[in-house]
Amino acid sequence: MMVNQVERLAEDVALWSVGEIMTADIVEHACDALVGGLDSQALRELAGASPTTFSVDIEELLRQLAEDFGFPFYEQRGEAGRLAVARVLARRCVAGELPPREFVQWLHSRVGHGHEDEQLEALVSLDDSYDITEYTGVGAEEIDRQVMDGAHRLLQ
Repeated sequence: MMVNQVERLAEDVALWSVGEIMTADIVEHACDALVGGLDSQALRELAGASPTTFSVDIEELLRQLAEDFGFPFYEQRGEAGRLAVARVLARRCVAGELPPREFVQWLHSRVGHGHEDEQLEALVSLDDSYDITEYTGVGAEEIDRQVMDGAHRLLQ
């Protein structure tokens, strides 16, 4: 599944909000977006930023970028950003770019249990299921299928 430049930037903002992407990646993707034909002042400034710039120093540029291209900006370490990243990773899982087990391991370690979103909570719980297959008799292939079903539901 090919992601367009604006979707890529939106994913970067979400990933940045949970500490899953570094400034160097954002700078590289901003350069790609400029070469691909997108343009805004914030995008040009991001493309020209040092890859070693601290994330907090690019926050306002990311906020402006989101406004320029009409996608949400997520505060660092906020619940909305974690849910957005869960959807980014669900899309990658469905596309075959991220194995189901890695997807739910990330959710379990970064999102954890106790969420109001039932779909997200069900996916987080599936990580535990992989660890107890010898006790439950449910194989990894079946859990993979459940993860894929859950990823599809999360994307709806």
